[in-house]
Amino acid sequence: MPISFFSIIEEMSMATGRESDAKGSVSNPATICASVVGGGGGNNKFPVKKLYSWMGGGGGKSLRKGDDLFWCFRHFLRFGKVCGVVPFDGIFFMGGGVNAVQLRWLSPGVLYSMTIMLLLAVNVVIGFLGLLRFGGKNATEWAWSAESFVFYSMGFFIHTHFMTHGRSLITIFKKWSNLSLTFTRLDSHLYRDANLIAGVIFTSAILENALLQVIFFTIPISPESQSHTPLLKYYEKAQNHWSHFIPYHELFSILIFFSNKFALYAWNFVDILIILMSRAIYHKFKTLNEVGHRVLLEKVGARETSPESTLWGNFIEEYRVLCGVLKMFEEFLSPLILASYAINCFYICLQLHLGMTASDGNNSTEQKVYAMWSFIHLIVRMFMVSFNAAKISDHARNTLEILYSCPDQCETKDIEKARWKISTSRTGLTGLGCFIITRPFILKVVSVIFTIEIVLLQAPGPGYCSNDANSSSRT
Repeated sequence: MPISFFSIIEEMSMATGRESDAKGSVSNPATICASVVGGGGGNNKFPVKKLYSWMGGGGGKSLRKGDDLFWCFRHFLRFGKVCGVVPFDGIFFMGGGVNAVQLRWLSPGVLYSMTIMLLLAVNVVIGFLGLLRFGGKNATEWAWSAESFVFYSMGFFIHTHFMTHGRSLITIFKKWSNLSLTFTRLDSHLYRDANLIAGVIFTSAILENALLQVIFFTIPISPESQSHTPLLKYYEKAQNHWSHFIPYHELFSILIFFSNKFALYAWNFVDILIILMSRAIYHKFKTLNEVGHRVLLEKVGARETSPESTLWGNFIEEYRVLCGVLKMFEEFLSPLILASYAINCFYICLQLHLGMTASDGNNSTEQKVYAMWSFIHLIVRMFMVSFNAAKISDHARNTLEILYSCPDQCETKDIEKARWKISTSRTGLTGLGCFIITRPFILKVVSVIFTIEIVLLQAPGPGYCSNDANSSSRT
């Protein structure tokens, strides 16, 4: 059962406080923190590292696993391995932990991922040729013509990014496992949240796409095609650009089927990864502020012991450590974030435009259900990405309130610099430096979507929306 951090404070701080007062002062800032958050009496002082280990921060395998990033994400990473997104070896055998995870060229995992990349690359080329051949007369027709190219380009980019930057992700997992923080507590819900979020989103994506496959395999393209085989129907309906360049074959139809799944699940995988990594790091900033407020302001703040300034310095240093970890997150996720927002906005605009212009009389019940389901799935997923990433900026900025409450006797140049830096800059995840995800940014994204939709509504290309509705709705 998780140990309550604040209950340790309440039970042990009073006795330690009396002893510290009797001795006059405490010379070691780490001992001050230990006495405040649960120190012992006499000469057997309760060390900070022991407290941190007890709560799951530094030692003890069973407790440390409670908020270890790699351990909490292991089921999610295994699904990514099956989808070919994660090319690491050692994902399914957790005995060695993150230290056993490797990215080795010519390993089975890498070869599997490269095969998928090759399949997606073929779809990208065919999608681009279809865009050049069919094009359009207005913005709407060009957007629908580019749909296949955009969809498979996203899948190819994701697989390529994990292949070329996969070692950075392994480094992040190792860095997280070796974090040693005093102003923190066990994130006992990270494992639960990671599996719940990934499970719900992936389940929705799988079921929603399964409904689309039912539509492709069962609905005839025209009355004359009712005698065609289901694979031929799927070949002509699911990826109509193929049928214009490559003659039908059962193998091609199967390849289209699997390439669609690999691109689709890679897209969902990246959005979930952004959500989960944002959830993990913002909780660290949140607990840093909560524990820092408790230790520095409520307990130590009332004392007049000289080492308090050093304890405040330790608080600032741990904030800098978390900012360093966040920078590692940002370097790996930044290209994925930019691509994610681009393709999510693209498909939201297309599906919103489809819902506003398509004729309901031409659509079956299955098509209507799928269109609504895919749109809601896309909106919710994008909102969760934005909301969790924006929380990083919120909690990182909340540290400023604690620094402004620093007693005068504890003021140092480091505290002044930290206050100035936090107040004049924004900390959070960015999309290759083009934007930083904050709450106001979410409103900007909404305004951009509606602006693009107005442009599309001014030129509702004939036939594109109704004919290609199902083949173009991929979430």
